[in-house]
Amino acid sequence: MSQRKYPEALVREVLTKRNLGYSLPELVRQYGFCEQTFFRWQARYDTLERELRASCGGSLRPHPESG
Repeated sequence: MSQRKYPEALVREVLTKRNLGYSLPELVRQYGFCEQTFFRWQARYDTLERELRASCGGSLRPHPESG
């Protein structure tokens, strides 16, 4: 069985669309990956986001500009 490497931009696009309310079966058909792949991406990017948030002091929001 061969593994496909999906570009990070596509992974982020799929995860964003899912967060916006697209159904998982719809995304699977549109992009051609399996549901297990989606859940793997979701777990990986949630972990990365949590680690980034922790290293930034708990917030990923931009600092308000002064002036």
